[in-house]
Amino acid sequence: MQPLVVGVASKSAMRWGPISRELIEDLTQEAFLKLCGNRCELLRKTRGQPEDAAWAFIKVTVANMVHDHLRAQHAEKRFPVAGFFGSETAIHSASEGDTARSTERAVLLGQLDDILERRLTGESAARDRRVFWLHHRLGMTAKAIAAIPRLGLSDKGVESVLHRLSVLIKENLSPGKGISPDDSFS
Repeated sequence: MQPLVVGVASKSAMRWGPISRELIEDLTQEAFLKLCGNRCELLRKTRGQPEDAAWAFIKVTVANMVHDHLRAQHAEKRFPVAGFFGSETAIHSASEGDTARSTERAVLLGQLDDILERRLTGESAARDRRVFWLHHRLGMTAKAIAAIPRLGLSDKGVESVLHRLSVLIKENLSPGKGISPDDSFS
């Protein structure tokens, strides 16, 4: 099984560009931890399946884990966040030479967060803001966000929240605040 996991991790990681051998080793170890975690719960799901189906399940699981890891790492490099679920308005510059752009981005994201904070009400307001920032700041897919149990949303539920919030923001943009509907916030 090790050659399969190493091969899938390597191939999946290389789609993101040049990857160091150390990162491949780390991703391989992370894949084995995921597959064997919780007393091999994921591997036990393949019990009774044809051998080809079990290998396919392992390949898909490893590839998804690698892509999720590198997607989050890439998003964090572009837009570092102070705390994962903490202060969602804290932005730090990704490069010191680009302070004007990062300042504009910080202002834009602050304004977007203000819109969300003012316009979202009810029990799901905090959850919906988290979903929005997980997607737009960290680059997580709807499927990855739906996999977070405490959010309690399906893939379609996450997509619905994202669509609803995008419409809400576009409706509340005002030229006087320096944001236009053409500005990108992802």
